[in-house]
Amino acid sequence: MPRTLLTVAAACALAFSVSAPMTHASADTQTNEGRFHKTAATRLIDTRLSSGPVAKGGSLRVPVAGTSGVPAVGVKAAVVNITAIDTSATGWITAYATGQAKPWTSAVNFERGWTGATTATVPVGSDGSITLSLGNASANVAVDLIGYYSTAADTTELGSLALIADGFRLSDTRQTTGPVPGGATMVQTFRWDNPIAKPTSVAVNLTAVKPEAYGWLTAYSGATVPKTSSVNFTTGRTVANYTIVPVTDLGGGTYGFSVHNGSAGATDVVVDLLAAYYDNSNGLGFVYNNMAPRRIIDTRVGIGAPKAPIGPDSVLVTAPPADLYGQFTLGFTGTITGVKPTANTYITQYSGMNADPGTSNLNLVAGQNQSNGFGTTSRIDDQNKRYLSLYNQSGSVDVVEDVTGRFDASPELIANWPNLPGLTQPAKGFSAPAPRIVR
Repeated sequence: MPRTLLTVAAACALAFSVSAPMTHASADTQTNEGRFHKTAATRLIDTRLSSGPVAKGGSLRVPVAGTSGVPAVGVKAAVVNITAIDTSATGWITAYATGQAKPWTSAVNFERGWTGATTATVPVGSDGSITLSLGNASANVAVDLIGYYSTAADTTELGSLALIADGFRLSDTRQTTGPVPGGATMVQTFRWDNPIAKPTSVAVNLTAVKPEAYGWLTAYSGATVPKTSSVNFTTGRTVANYTIVPVTDLGGGTYGFSVHNGSAGATDVVVDLLAAYYDNSNGLGFVYNNMAPRRIIDTRVGIGAPKAPIGPDSVLVTAPPADLYGQFTLGFTGTITGVKPTANTYITQYSGMNADPGTSNLNLVAGQNQSNGFGTTSRIDDQNKRYLSLYNQSGSVDVVEDVTGRFDASPELIANWPNLPGLTQPAKGFSAPAPRIVR
């Protein structure tokens, strides 16, 4: 039976009340500030084909603005999939706006010899580029463009508003179709029966479970599989990655996207929905704002949490620093890393407003570090304080979390805030049938 999505802000974005008086902004008065723009999946750089490996301590400048359909001006942040390839030692990649000081954060964490990817939202420098810096190792690096967030200076068509929610499992082939064969494509559809807000993209956590051979998954929309990757995996290792994928309007309130298995072997696939991006003529929704990259949790040293690993079947509740958010902040985006887990496990990040959503953000192998991007909502108490919850399934594991941006109410939503109902109502009309496999 399909499940119905429970959102943390349904009243604000998906199920707006039309009975309460609201001030509607016309499209002519709205701006592109903080809106998301989907782009064609494009490989911006691959050092295997150009400069060769980036040296330990070296940096790589990656132009974004003015390339691959991105405008030359008005680009606030880039959403990119960063892949580390043939790494020389355990290390990390730090991603930040070109021209800014390198922060003490990481976008990708890796082991020696590892090939894998993390999707990151990276502020763009004044020259329109981002910088990647290698820590403690050398590696080849590939960067795939997924989309961008704009400023008001972007005069292209209006981008999409965001709704960040607790996770919702769209599908798990272990329980439906069985593994996706090598070279085959899984078609994921869902229903969205809300005529006010039309989805354009979704943010998902995409997991390859016990793949039979080395390869990758590519999430996309359209008739042609792009020459990019969303998840990179090795034989037998379960790996997840956060990504944003455009959706296709299939008519009748049904939307969909595809997941291609680029491996020679089969793999099970799990798809967890974490956010929706949508067009809404009245401007009610959430927009993205840059933050200076900042470490808000590090259980190894006691930043934002006790100095202790998260134990088995345990939840760590943390409170982000108050200077990171405003009155109308819904959630955050950044990178989460599991460090030296003592057992194979998974970590779920969620608001804590509802029960553990039964999804995963990180799938970890004992003894090995792993990172993933995230977009998460936060629990808000009566004093407007925010909280984040982290669940660890097995063993014990240290957790590091870095944030690069946040999601705030749009000006139109702020203007209507007193007229909106509570923030915990279920969204109506969202369901996800089982996927189908196309060979």
